[in-house]
Amino acid sequence: MADALHFRCSTNIRAEKLSCLVDLITQSSLASLSPTEVMGDNVCRLPVVVIVNTRDSLDACTSAITNALPNALVAQLHADLSMEDRHLILEGYRFAKNFNLPDAETLEIVGSKKDNDGSDGAGLVVLLVTDACLPFVANGEAPLGAALVIQMDVPMLNLSNSSSDARATYSCRARAAIGDGHKPRPFVSIVASNEVESFDVVTKGIKVEEMPFDFQTIVVGGWWSHKSKVGT
Repeated sequence: MADALHFRCSTNIRAEKLSCLVDLITQSSLASLSPTEVMGDNVCRLPVVVIVNTRDSLDACTSAITNALPNALVAQLHADLSMEDRHLILEGYRFAKNFNLPDAETLEIVGSKKDNDGSDGAGLVVLLVTDACLPFVANGEAPLGAALVIQMDVPMLNLSNSSSDARATYSCRARAAIGDGHKPRPFVSIVASNEVESFDVVTKGIKVEEMPFDFQTIVVGGWWSHKSKVGT
């Protein structure tokens, strides 16, 4: 398992999951502003990864985030993209989380159409991705190195996807989005009441804490501490 701290954000019904997602993203945005301002011109953005099961869920989550935080840099990775486009988006995301974006071309790569005016998510870069488009860590592709991972959909349990396969998917998601070898970072699953049983099966043997947690300390503080050590 990757270096992750596992949390669960519980909702009563699936319709409330988007509201929970927006709340998590907004908290991340508000908490990221102080480090952004202190570090000056050559500043990295707080990187967030949102993992979903389907394209419909991807689009719904993207709309919710961009409506709530219009100045966040938001990008999608899904199976309809060419390998070239996937590569460009991944590179844009990696660049945005390490440095200020110098021009409109880079902004276009990561999917933002808004100016960075310092408000409403300007300190964030958010990548929404389906399983098929996550980095292939087993094949040597670098993980995303997110400061926060939000899992919108529990890995599916059905006749073609056993409990062991679903647990492997959960583990692969954490490894691809976070990686190994650094201070553990939060992996938050948004779980509706009718998904609890499946979630418990998928996370068997993993310590999972219930929300809320301290964003400023766990997410933002851990990320900026990491960035100051690596010098980028």
